[in-house]
Amino acid sequence: MAYAAKLITPHYLVSPNLTLPDNFTSNNILSRVIQVNQHLQKNSNGKNMKVMVKTVDNLFMENAKIVYDHQINCLSVSLSGFVPYHQMESITYHELEMIQHYQIKNCLVDLRQIKVYSPGTRNLADDVWVPGVIKEGVQHLAIVLTKDVVEQLSTTNANSEIGVADDLKLQVKYFTNLNSAKEWIKNL
Repeated sequence: MAYAAKLITPHYLVSPNLTLPDNFTSNNILSRVIQVNQHLQKNSNGKNMKVMVKTVDNLFMENAKIVYDHQINCLSVSLSGFVPYHQMESITYHELEMIQHYQIKNCLVDLRQIKVYSPGTRNLADDVWVPGVIKEGVQHLAIVLTKDVVEQLSTTNANSEIGVADDLKLQVKYFTNLNSAKEWIKNL
């Protein structure tokens, strides 16, 4: 099932609830989120019909990088600084599209450079991202955090090192080092 999206320019798809600034251009917010190629092909009756092919590209923004890492077969997400809610929403839907398109089972999320979360981000993660990745079959999630955040998690949850998110069959492991997280994903 494709995630809800609407066409805002001939080549870009984004979330249906996404509020874009008045000065929106594809270059300053999104970099070719979903490209739809159209071409004509003859059907069995010899008539021309329009065929659409959807490709999902990596996403690069000033404060976000979402890449399908072929070497370790995972979605690799890196966020930094402050990510406004509207941008986080587009990132979330893009990640879900990539997971679905590439049938990704492993995700690596690096949050060490995030300074503060915009209001609503937690709800977006809880209500959209987590259910979406589980629905699409993601099984392993490596989260890279700063050492102090991982220590704080360890004191509030004795099983924070590795666990299964509720009974949802999503194994989550926290790391303070990106290479260790990649190695864990690689060895699954």
